[in-house]
Amino acid sequence: MWAVTGQCWEQLHIVPQFGCYDACMSSCYLCGGFDGSRVETHTGAEGALVECPRCGRYDVDERVLKKIRRGEHLAEHEGLRLSALARRKSDSAEGFEGRLRIREGERAVQELLKAAPRLPAMRATHFDIVLLGLADLAKHVGDVSVFKTESLAARAMLPKSALNAVLRELHPVLIELGQEKARLTHDGWRRVDELGGRATGDKAFVAMSFNEGDPRLWGAYEAGIRPALTECGFRPPFRVDDAEHHEPSDGERFRERIDDRFLAMIRASRVVIVDATDFRLNVAYEAGFAEGLGIERVWTCHAADVSGLPFDTRQIEQIVWEEPEELRERLVARIKRRGLSRVL
Repeated sequence: MWAVTGQCWEQLHIVPQFGCYDACMSSCYLCGGFDGSRVETHTGAEGALVECPRCGRYDVDERVLKKIRRGEHLAEHEGLRLSALARRKSDSAEGFEGRLRIREGERAVQELLKAAPRLPAMRATHFDIVLLGLADLAKHVGDVSVFKTESLAARAMLPKSALNAVLRELHPVLIELGQEKARLTHDGWRRVDELGGRATGDKAFVAMSFNEGDPRLWGAYEAGIRPALTECGFRPPFRVDDAEHHEPSDGERFRERIDDRFLAMIRASRVVIVDATDFRLNVAYEAGFAEGLGIERVWTCHAADVSGLPFDTRQIEQIVWEEPEELRERLVARIKRRGLSRVL
């Protein structure tokens, strides 16, 4: 039950679905440090619903609400990532359950960061992310993409000033830029095609060992990873030992190695599933290649193999599984939690 918390009555307005909210606006806890966005807070018994033009709607507990009112906010590198996560969840949420919930404490923030998109390792990737975001707003070639600067900046993990600079750089070669609207040029759509519509597409890549002597791997893929990706709206994923990929177009005999086809498929993928069971160097290479491109990765590993992983790999958040069905269920949940699913 939402309730008034002692603010001036003339500054309180009734919102039927929430009760009362405080119209005295403070800096956003997520993006206030670099964008200075002002938020409205719908106060409740145990916290508040925050409305931010950049981050969308997210929930905070009472201690975070006090920080908001004191003008405190997260560090920029954390705020950029969590702002993107909050915007993604806010845009796809149906009611209370889908929104980001922020609790006070370093551990709570670190847990949220595990689900948040990572900042691209290569800064030029931001240009592609913005271009793909504009392409996603156009229904057809030639359509004008109408956007809100704040929400586009959130999804691109950029401050508003940096987003505006990127948009100016994309104009006039890749886009024709107007006031919060843009039309992709022929060269712009060609660049989108080169990227394979990665940010909004339905392609996935699976990096894992294909050791035929380990029956866990077949079960993980056929009964775990593949059906999980299908359930989340992806086309059948690309794995290097799938039969349909064994013969290249030039007719040469298939060789189990990383080649240009695999790297091109990673480039075109929205997400890369990395299974560290029977961990091999080619899996590490493919995962690192995806990370360098700023592509989302979800790591998994059989419980029996976790202790044998390299130290730095063990530090990565992973779905630790024992049965393929468990892997499928948890992978679906993780993909949806990160806002990567193509279906609700």
